[in-house]
Amino acid sequence: MGIHERYRPEKKSTPAAIALRLVVAALIVSACIRLFLFETVVLRGPEMLPGAARGDVLLLNRFATGIRLPLFNNVSLFGFYTPETGDLAVIKHPWRAWSGVAEFFDTCTASLFGLTGNGELRLVRVMAREGQKIRIDASGIVHVGGTKLDRQKSGTLSLHNRAAGGDEILRRQIVRRMLVSEDSIKGKPMPDLTLPLWREGKWEVAQSEGESADSSMRTFPLPVTNDAQAATWARRWLANTVLQSDDATVALLHERDNGTGPALVRDASGNLWFRLDDSTLEPLIRIESGLAWLVVPRGMIFVLNDMRDALDDSRTWGPVYEKTITGIPMLRIWPMGRFDSLD
Repeated sequence: MGIHERYRPEKKSTPAAIALRLVVAALIVSACIRLFLFETVVLRGPEMLPGAARGDVLLLNRFATGIRLPLFNNVSLFGFYTPETGDLAVIKHPWRAWSGVAEFFDTCTASLFGLTGNGELRLVRVMAREGQKIRIDASGIVHVGGTKLDRQKSGTLSLHNRAAGGDEILRRQIVRRMLVSEDSIKGKPMPDLTLPLWREGKWEVAQSEGESADSSMRTFPLPVTNDAQAATWARRWLANTVLQSDDATVALLHERDNGTGPALVRDASGNLWFRLDDSTLEPLIRIESGLAWLVVPRGMIFVLNDMRDALDDSRTWGPVYEKTITGIPMLRIWPMGRFDSLD
């Protein structure tokens, strides 16, 4: 070894190189935290009023229901928390859920630019788990198994919309005369809406009072008003939520019919089963003493919005896979005036 090679001085890092390393390290740490530990979610709509409003920022626990593996869709390990009736959860939209690859790169992009790329996430309340029976009667009361979720009136929720100039409107959300949200959004002013609040178990829900012409649609699919509605809803659920394709062909068969592929099987009493390909039949709707119950299939949960007039939940989607849960809300961290935990 020559003397010049032996005593060659080390290259010194420039300030720019040091800064670049620090930035890259910070981005990697941020992406890992978002992927495995904690993430923030901005609520996009009023579905969870009165407890959570549009624009609220929630801190999610990402590892409680299992550490999710990057690039693998809905694969999780070491979960220690199982949501029960009444618990809040954030899920991927069951009809527009991302692949693991898309979620991974969205998380990295969010970490890079400090954004929250979660337009397809929904805050919902878990109402029933696999094997449990659930129905919603015509007045909107929820029954899980043999338990009726009692409720009491608890004030009102008001939604006010006013023109704010141009194509924007000022939307105010008022709970018991207290302004909980005020933001400007694009669109046309809508009629003011006042809904009664109900204490249902340990949480509050907002819902139109009494029965109306659209009551069966608001509580659909339970109670099932007729076999045709039940079959239509079940076929859409099997195609969109389970098979993830609105073009999927789902046969509707009677007990003694033969067939192959995804299908619903109905008996003379209105009971419905489903199958995937040529697998074993699983119960979906069970008629007992003249009442229609939905039986939550294996690996699935039934979820509802707190604002029951907003239909973007299991009344439309049907039961959703439990593995679509992406996090459990811990705290509301914005706005600061409403910093607290959620019930």
